Amino acid sequence: CCRSVEVLWRDHIALLFRNLRETWLISRAPDDFHPTNSWLVSKDLAKVRFYCRRCCDGWTSMYGVVVFYYRRNKLVSRSRSSHQS
Repeated sequence: CCRSVEVLWRDHIALLFRNLRETWLISRAPDDFHPTNSWLVSKDLAKVRFYCRRCCDGWTSMYGVVVFYYRRNKLVSRSRSSHQS
Protein backbone atom coordinates (compact mmCIF):
# COMPACT_ATOMS: atom_id res chain seq x y z
CA CYS A 1 0.00 0.00 0.00
CA CYS A 2 2.18 2.88 1.19
CA ARG A 3 5.80 3.06 2.30
CA SER A 4 6.58 4.02 5.88
CA VAL A 5 8.39 7.25 6.66
CA GLU A 6 11.24 5.21 8.11
CA VAL A 7 11.72 3.42 4.78
CA LEU A 8 11.68 6.75 2.92
CA TRP A 9 14.33 8.20 5.28
CA ARG A 10 16.44 5.06 5.05
CA ASP A 11 16.39 5.22 1.25
CA HIS A 12 17.24 8.93 1.27
CA ILE A 13 20.12 8.53 3.75
CA ALA A 14 21.49 5.63 1.69
CA LEU A 15 21.49 7.92 -1.35
CA LEU A 16 23.15 10.82 0.49
CA PHE A 17 25.79 8.66 2.20
CA ARG A 18 26.52 6.23 -0.65
CA ASN A 19 30.00 7.65 -1.31
CA LEU A 20 31.24 7.61 2.29
CA ARG A 21 33.70 4.96 3.45
CA GLU A 22 31.82 4.35 6.70
CA THR A 23 28.65 2.31 6.96
CA TRP A 24 25.71 4.22 8.42
CA LEU A 25 22.74 2.57 10.08
CA ILE A 26 19.53 4.52 10.44
CA SER A 27 16.57 3.62 12.62
CA ARG A 28 13.60 5.37 14.11
CA ALA A 29 14.15 6.40 17.69
CA PRO A 30 11.61 5.00 20.14
CA ASP A 31 9.08 7.51 21.46
CA ASP A 32 10.73 7.33 24.91
CA PHE A 33 14.27 7.86 23.53
CA HIS A 34 16.40 10.08 25.79
CA PRO A 35 19.85 10.53 24.25
CA THR A 36 22.88 10.66 26.50
CA ASN A 37 25.84 13.01 26.03
CA SER A 38 27.41 10.53 23.61
CA TRP A 39 24.83 11.47 20.95
CA LEU A 40 25.16 14.55 18.74
CA VAL A 41 21.99 16.22 17.51
CA SER A 42 20.91 17.92 14.31
CA LYS A 43 17.47 19.54 13.88
CA ASP A 44 15.98 20.66 10.62
CA LEU A 45 12.72 22.35 9.71
CA ALA A 46 11.16 20.49 6.85
CA LYS A 47 8.08 20.01 4.80
CA VAL A 48 6.81 16.68 6.09
CA ARG A 49 4.33 14.18 4.79
CA PHE A 50 1.96 12.18 6.94
CA TYR A 51 0.30 8.93 5.95
CA CYS A 52 -2.82 7.15 7.13
CA ARG A 53 -1.89 3.46 7.20
CA ARG A 54 -5.54 2.43 7.11
CA CYS A 55 -6.54 4.25 3.92
CA CYS A 56 -3.08 5.16 2.55
CA ASP A 57 -4.11 8.79 2.23
CA GLY A 58 -1.40 11.38 2.79
CA TRP A 59 -1.06 15.07 3.50
CA THR A 60 1.78 17.53 3.99
CA SER A 61 2.73 20.18 6.50
CA MET A 62 5.22 23.02 6.12
CA TYR A 63 5.87 23.04 9.88
CA GLY A 64 7.60 19.73 10.44
CA VAL A 65 10.73 19.26 12.50
CA VAL A 66 13.07 16.35 11.93
CA VAL A 67 15.59 15.57 14.66
CA PHE A 68 18.60 13.36 14.01
CA TYR A 69 20.68 11.93 16.84
CA TYR A 70 23.95 10.46 15.72
CA ARG A 71 27.16 9.03 17.08
CA ARG A 72 30.13 7.08 15.86
CA ASN A 73 30.91 3.58 17.05
CA LYS A 74 34.68 3.34 16.65
CA LEU A 75 34.76 -0.29 17.79
CA VAL A 76 32.92 -1.49 14.70
CA SER A 77 33.91 1.45 12.50
CA ARG A 78 30.28 2.22 11.81
CA SER A 79 28.09 5.18 12.54
CA ARG A 80 24.54 5.12 13.80
CA SER A 81 21.81 7.64 13.26
CA SER A 82 18.38 7.74 14.85
CA HIS A 83 15.64 10.17 13.99
CA GLN A 84 12.40 11.49 15.33
CA SER A 85 9.87 13.34 13.27
